[in-house]
Amino acid sequence: MKNIQIAHATILTFLLLSLVSCTKLLYSHSQVMATYDSKSTILQKFGVPTTKRELGGYEEWIYDFGNVTYSNQRTSYQPSYFGRTNARTRGTQETYNKFVKFTFADSSDQVLKWESQGVNYEVKVRDKKKTIILCAAILITVIIADTTN
Repeated sequence: MKNIQIAHATILTFLLLSLVSCTKLLYSHSQVMATYDSKSTILQKFGVPTTKRELGGYEEWIYDFGNVTYSNQRTSYQPSYFGRTNARTRGTQETYNKFVKFTFADSSDQVLKWESQGVNYEVKVRDKKKTIILCAAILITVIIADTTN
């Protein structure tokens, strides 16, 4: 009986997760960034830039969102002859800036190019068809599990 309750709880958890996990990509990061094609649209989305630079006929607007630290650690275990286990942890740590940068020609309002790092503006929507299929599959599994017990 307890195994059935655990199975039902597990299935219910997967069912709840499925309601929010079935998504499809509507617009990629590049597609969204391409919509910011003028200074006015950029100001509407991002506000006043953190930094403005003039570079020989070009103007750059930089939006600095701070630093992100990414660490990756691995632990390896080595059994020794005397029954002890030696553990060694190795890791790498990277820090990079999160930013968006737009470049304009000095006399132009139009974006010549953009760069970004550490940000993702892609747009996803819930895929109702996949969610329904996944929920139906989980419910069928529950029904089959109940009839076999």
